[in-house]
Amino acid sequence: PITDYQPIMFYFYFFIIIQWSGPIFFFCVQVSLLNSAIYQIAATSNEAKISSIPYLALLTNSAVWATYGCLIGQLPLIVPNATGTLIGSFCVFLYQMYSIERIPGNYFIISASILLFCFFCAFTGHTSAIGTIGVCASVFLMGSPLSTLRTVLKDQSTKSMPSLLTSITTWMNAFSWGLYGLIIVKDFYVYAPNVLGLILATFQLLLYCVLPSTTQISGPIDDINIKQSNLISDSNSKIPLHEVELGEKQSLNHKAMPLYQ
Repeated sequence: PITDYQPIMFYFYFFIIIQWSGPIFFFCVQVSLLNSAIYQIAATSNEAKISSIPYLALLTNSAVWATYGCLIGQLPLIVPNATGTLIGSFCVFLYQMYSIERIPGNYFIISASILLFCFFCAFTGHTSAIGTIGVCASVFLMGSPLSTLRTVLKDQSTKSMPSLLTSITTWMNAFSWGLYGLIIVKDFYVYAPNVLGLILATFQLLLYCVLPSTTQISGPIDDINIKQSNLISDSNSKIPLHEVELGEKQSLNHKAMPLYQ
């Protein structure tokens, strides 16, 4: 009967979904970091002082995994990491051009050294060495939004982190790639870093739940600011402050007079 084929079709579609959900969610991570680079870095000259590490980590991680995917012949690894290399390069360019804080030179040296060593291993056929580098790069990428953790705890604000969308997509990316590595390719180098990344992404989401994304100031400081703004407006109008207050009191008394008078 036809119903005998239903379990087979279920597992077929299940494998297809797992196989391509990882690349899709990783592309969402790339888009969220690109959005952060455009609107938080380029548009505001990085007033929030977001670290350059997430963008440089995206570039390095994607280049490593694109190389690894080419060596083992896995298209779901090649395609998203090829786009990640391009988007990561563009994000690094935006950060270097528009941010008030430039990327430190030693960051570029470390990234270039990793990539050169990775390409050397690719030409010499040391695939396992590239996988080890990819594991470290993946964990570093998914934990990179926490590079400003000291600032977050000090200011009690997540403003210096890229965005909530980045953490959400990172969590979904780690979960889907973990399933892909565990079920589809059964590759330790694929699922191991994503288990760690899932933990790091969960911690990021907890920070967004506990801490606000902006620092709110309330209390006596607000009263001082209001008084200062009133003094400035009064000085611009060239009317003494006591006359303004007297006029306001007279107008209030006039409005409060009963109608039968």
